[in-house]
Amino acid sequence: MADEGSAAIGQPAEGRATMTVPRPADNARADNKPVAVITGASGDIGRAVARQLAADGYRLLLHYYSSEARAYDLRAELVSQNYAVEVCRADLRTSTGARVLAECKNRVFGPGIGCLVNVAGHSHYGLLQDTSDEIWREVMAANLDSAFYCCRAFLPDFVAEKAGSIVNISSIWGVSGASLEAAYSTAKAGLIGLTKALARELGPSGIRVNCIAPGVIEGRMNEVHDEATLAELASQTALERLGKPEEIASLVSVLVSEKSSYLTGQVLVADGGFLNR
Repeated sequence: MADEGSAAIGQPAEGRATMTVPRPADNARADNKPVAVITGASGDIGRAVARQLAADGYRLLLHYYSSEARAYDLRAELVSQNYAVEVCRADLRTSTGARVLAECKNRVFGPGIGCLVNVAGHSHYGLLQDTSDEIWREVMAANLDSAFYCCRAFLPDFVAEKAGSIVNISSIWGVSGASLEAAYSTAKAGLIGLTKALARELGPSGIRVNCIAPGVIEGRMNEVHDEATLAELASQTALERLGKPEEIASLVSVLVSEKSSYLTGQVLVADGGFLNR
């Protein structure tokens, strides 16, 4: 889903996972590392987050839906560096898909979770009057429903640990709104609301929930824009450039770490000063 389209013919069954994680008898040290679940890990931001959290010492469960080749290329890259990585396909637009992902995590890594990073989603560009019911529901399902379903599916793990961190990836359009992106802006604004409400609900259990609202980030999600449009968007930021997926990943790294242990319910706007111009 993140930066993805619909499923391709001949893909693996939902919930299938290729074992790449050492079992306890083989590598006890690896099994003692916290687990990070990253949805939309085949997208540009998701891939950057995976690389960063692997370097931070997490075992990874990487979710994808349609971009199988990108997901497994990333897994191969990280496994070659001796990181413990698993891949799972699931349609997170449904509650069943989120349960499949949670069951995959339990089957491979067992109980417990260190962090959940909800990156999965995709945009839609067009006039509101031309936005069909089907497009509206698809954008809501991909960006907002998926995060809700995943938060709910993994809550038992977090509550059992009385610790952990959830990071939702929203957008500056969820903060300010964007012309020709009403559905996407609405879904991302809803994700901010979910973050703030869940932070209050889970705070007494020691679980933190925060949100990042990226600006215009280099990568496939902005292929809808031509070079002139991207140059114009870059010129509208205080830093006069687009952001990089790795810069968002660095913020995720801080938010899931003890460095931000007193931070919850917050929205970090990482837009190069776009909204300040």
